[in-house]
Amino acid sequence: MAKTIWILYCSQKGGHRYPAEALVPALKTFEQDQLVAKVFNLLSFSPLSYLISEISRYGDLKLRSLWRAGYKNLQNRNTLFIGIWRLISNLLFSLDKVKGKLSRRGGQPDLILSLQPEINILASLFKTWFGCPFHTVIIDLALHGLWVNKEIDHYYLFHGRLLNEAKILGVSEEKVTISGIPLRPDFASIRKKPISEVRRNLSIPEDLPTVLLVAGLLGEMVKFEEIIKEISSLPI
Repeated sequence: MAKTIWILYCSQKGGHRYPAEALVPALKTFEQDQLVAKVFNLLSFSPLSYLISEISRYGDLKLRSLWRAGYKNLQNRNTLFIGIWRLISNLLFSLDKVKGKLSRRGGQPDLILSLQPEINILASLFKTWFGCPFHTVIIDLALHGLWVNKEIDHYYLFHGRLLNEAKILGVSEEKVTISGIPLRPDFASIRKKPISEVRRNLSIPEDLPTVLLVAGLLGEMVKFEEIIKEISSLPI
């Protein structure tokens, strides 16, 4: 009998959506016809959470000092800060009747797989609602307080170096699998292209030194100008 896995994220940006979607074909290579994977963006089930997300998105991009202060609280695992976040999230999801909406769309899951820390803090709520195990795939380069929850049954880390961070946050090694993260097929096709072809398509001269800068939040949280100036000052 086929098992149903819900892959959940809660974001308007692609940083969580694309890894969630890439998991579907990756999981099916292991289980083939014995698995049904369904991807849900929880913001589409909760108008109140969507509104809060819009406000937070503005704060991320325009109030950077406030965003960094909040992130520092997460890194330091400030229990009061995280507790308030959990309380508000529980309230929003309950008021928007997310349980019923998910059940009508997805049926009954055999496993819930979260790709976002904002969902991880609700692990207890989801396990109460649907009575199934709750796992998480860590897609960030570092852990913080929202990723870790004693109600989470298992963690999948992209690299072994995160294991020590998980232990510091109270996660037992028995709950951890170093799994990597599957890539979208688009990346595999790009990787096979010769560098000369990629340079030609981007109109980059063959002899021009090239540096690729990558950042989340549309690059708005990164001081690109300062980074470019510093790289330009280095001897090549």
